[in-house]
Amino acid sequence: MEESPNDANPSPPIDPRFSGVYIPNVTFGTYEVSSTANPSSVVGQIPSDSKPDAGAQSALGKAYYSGSGVDRDLSRALLWFGASAAQNNGYGQYMLGYMYENGEGVRPDIKTATEWYKKSAQNGYAAAKEWLVNHTQKSKK
Repeated sequence: MEESPNDANPSPPIDPRFSGVYIPNVTFGTYEVSSTANPSSVVGQIPSDSKPDAGAQSALGKAYYSGSGVDRDLSRALLWFGASAAQNNGYGQYMLGYMYENGEGVRPDIKTATEWYKKSAQNGYAAAKEWLVNHTQKSKK
């Protein structure tokens, strides 16, 4: 599985004291959450009209998927990848495809997986393009 495009600049680890819901230095619209902020005080400070950052949502999905800094939770991974995918994040869309293809946290559904891979490829995610090429070749044999 290809890593997220943000892996070249990895995010700091998730603060486990906040049950994996807090990532330091995440941008919500124009509001940046400082890594030194008290997580419980940050929530009330984020303007309600701020649009959460799709990359941060993907990072949360990846953390829950892999169990990195939090307990592994495929339901939460699916939720965060879905929120990211709704904002046209190619990695989030790819991971939804991967989870549907392999039945991770959901029933296996190759049709839904293919739809997510197509959306991811349209957003330029290389691994999704590769999957579509390989899947098309396999179905022709």
